[in-house]
Amino acid sequence: MELPIEIRPYFTPSQLEKFKSLPTESQVDFIVKFMQRMVKPEILLICARLGIPYFYLGLPKKQFRFEITFGKFIFGWRKIMKNFEKIAFEHNKKLIEELL
Repeated sequence: MELPIEIRPYFTPSQLEKFKSLPTESQVDFIVKFMQRMVKPEILLICARLGIPYFYLGLPKKQFRFEITFGKFIFGWRKIMKNFEKIAFEHNKKLIEELL
């Protein structure tokens, strides 16, 4: 089974081999689970603009600290806005490791 184009950049060669060795049903299961939990950089950018990026990443405790320390008003907000693509990429790489 071929991987969707959106998923391919997140795989390392060893992970790709491991994916290909899975039975077809497990491959479909993996793709469905990954696509449901995948962080899209565009939506992360919108959430960062609204001040709720960590809720979208599934990190409510970090979001709470972000709120009470006023991180979204000073440095934290600027850091997320500058690195939103990198944050989404790293989150998706961790998700692949978790699901495989």
